[in-house]
Amino acid sequence: MKKTPWILKVFIAGIAAFIVLNLFSILYYNVPARTAVPDDSTEYKWPANAFHSLATEGLAWGRVNNDGYNNMEDLADDKDIDILIMGSSHAEGFNVAKDRNIASVLNAITDRYAYNIGISEHTLLKCLANLENALKAYQPRDAVVIETMTVSFYDDEIRAALSGENRLPTYSGGIMDILQKMKYLKLVFYQYNNLKPSSAKGDKALNDEELLNDILSRAAELCTQRDVELIIVFHPTLSVDNEDNITTSYSREDAKLLEKVCMDNGITFINMEDDFREYYLSEHKLPHGFNNTVPGQGHLNETGHMLMAYAVKDVLEVND
Repeated sequence: MKKTPWILKVFIAGIAAFIVLNLFSILYYNVPARTAVPDDSTEYKWPANAFHSLATEGLAWGRVNNDGYNNMEDLADDKDIDILIMGSSHAEGFNVAKDRNIASVLNAITDRYAYNIGISEHTLLKCLANLENALKAYQPRDAVVIETMTVSFYDDEIRAALSGENRLPTYSGGIMDILQKMKYLKLVFYQYNNLKPSSAKGDKALNDEELLNDILSRAAELCTQRDVELIIVFHPTLSVDNEDNITTSYSREDAKLLEKVCMDNGITFINMEDDFREYYLSEHKLPHGFNNTVPGQGHLNETGHMLMAYAVKDVLEVND
């Protein structure tokens, strides 16, 4: 009887291992395939009703709505949106239960309806670049809330946002549609990006006041035209030592400048540091991190989403 060539055995074993790893990744790291956004409110979104599951940080799963974003309810023509939430994967909230992200908490603690179009990689500058399209598409009645974890921006980043350049890729079409459905490949790509060295160019304060004013004044004008309030919420991470001493790592100089430019343009800027500190000192719960990650680092957890929602609620009530 002829023996199976060893190279064929290796090939079959590799295929079997790849299948098993993809099955494992369906629960461990299952991020949907990107799809284009016809109205350009964001630079990509997920297919309608796509399943997602993440266990890399926290443990959460569910389906996006009919609009391709992480909301409890489907988007309906007869449903008015009061608060539009924009931002990155932090605002999106794939790392927490769907009813625990900032939009869901706002819906639970206010009589306003908040709708979430937060999605991975959408920094503050990306959101500001897409703001006009988002306002046209969703027509919020009261406010736009943009989440950010960063207050420091390079000049080229701001110029690109002003000109609409450097848009995020959808990775869709042809072979990319097939590759995106292989969840293990997406996990490998995610881990590769985490291992890449940072492209930071030093600790020098980056923000250029004139450029910041250019992009924020434009955003403020767009919101004024629609009679909605623009709120930017900054959430720094906290580090705590064994004696409960709390430190942060962001540039206070950059944060103060961003806050000043926001104030000059009638934009509400919320720095969550004090709220985070007070809550930790009273409840010993940090706003970032999970049981399976480094405490205080990574994505917003339930505590962070909850505190941000209450901070936004307080601002809206004061300004009513």
